[in-house]
Amino acid sequence: MPTPTIADAMPSNSSEADVEEDMEEDIHELARPVTSTMSHAVEHDALFPKPSDEALNPKSPTFDARKWASSFYTTQTETLHGHAPNTASLAFRNLNVLVCLQSGEMFCVLGPPGSGCSTLLKIIASNIYGFNVADGTTLNYQGISSEDIHTAFQGESIYTAEVDHHFPKLTVGETLYFAARARCPQNPPHGISKHDYAEHLRDVVMAMLGISHTKNTRVGHDFIGGVSGGERKRVSIAEAVLSYSPWQCWDNSTRGLDSANAIEFCRTLRLQSDVFGRAALVAIYQTAPDFLTSMTSAATRTIQPDWKVKAPPRTPDEFAQAWKASVQRQSLDNEIDQFQAKLPLGGEKHHQFHTTRRAQKSKFQRS
Repeated sequence: MPTPTIADAMPSNSSEADVEEDMEEDIHELARPVTSTMSHAVEHDALFPKPSDEALNPKSPTFDARKWASSFYTTQTETLHGHAPNTASLAFRNLNVLVCLQSGEMFCVLGPPGSGCSTLLKIIASNIYGFNVADGTTLNYQGISSEDIHTAFQGESIYTAEVDHHFPKLTVGETLYFAARARCPQNPPHGISKHDYAEHLRDVVMAMLGISHTKNTRVGHDFIGGVSGGERKRVSIAEAVLSYSPWQCWDNSTRGLDSANAIEFCRTLRLQSDVFGRAALVAIYQTAPDFLTSMTSAATRTIQPDWKVKAPPRTPDEFAQAWKASVQRQSLDNEIDQFQAKLPLGGEKHHQFHTTRRAQKSKFQRS
């Protein structure tokens, strides 16, 4: 589950210190029942039940949310019969883009509207309904082919669209409980029931994103009253977080969020990548437009005064040629070659991923 963090989602008349204190206490209260259950269930566990480690005790002022989440993640390996939970890495070429993304890394997609940012993310998420990928394109999902991701491993690579789609008459709590329950493991850690496991995950993620107060409020839409637009966006983010997908593609998911919650969203992805080894690919249309226009318009470009090596590129084609001839491009090509050699399609990592997924997936669960 994602690491609990603090979201600035309290009334404007509250001070920042009060907001953080209230949210931390909310998260601690949610963590206590799970931690207590685990402490009594497994006495030999060196991570959760050890009372001497105050950083893992939500009642302690030195409680470390990152360490707590890491320990919780570690306990999940016990339900997988010794297999480590799946992580994610990715490499592809011949897609007009070269990428080598290691486990735990984040990838930022920059480009103006209409440049293909959404198309790229949809291809990576294997959401290719309505268009075809050119022959010769190579996508390697840590030893898994794009065909297997599209068929055998649906749900392991997800695309979160810019526009929110929900059942408007369901409450936020019902919506997120369903999301958590749909991906509940076959054997939750230390004998916790699937219902309690899903409820705790839902509540912690809601606290992390600052929407705990909307639990009993309808999601709503333009014609049915419900939560605000920013809160509805955070509901979409929470649904995706609860999916546990190793490969996560986020298409302008900060739309409708204020600056504080946009930063908190990025921090959440960063912590999720660090702790769980996820690969996050994010398209954010919040960069200064001068940067994007300077790549295609010489009139808006400022050249460094000390640039004396040679005439700088001026047209988009010249920028493309400069990139292809650069040392960085050669280094990336070599990194992709090493990735392909280390993680061949259908190799050991493919088998390991399949075995871990079978051990974790609940009966009758499709994704």
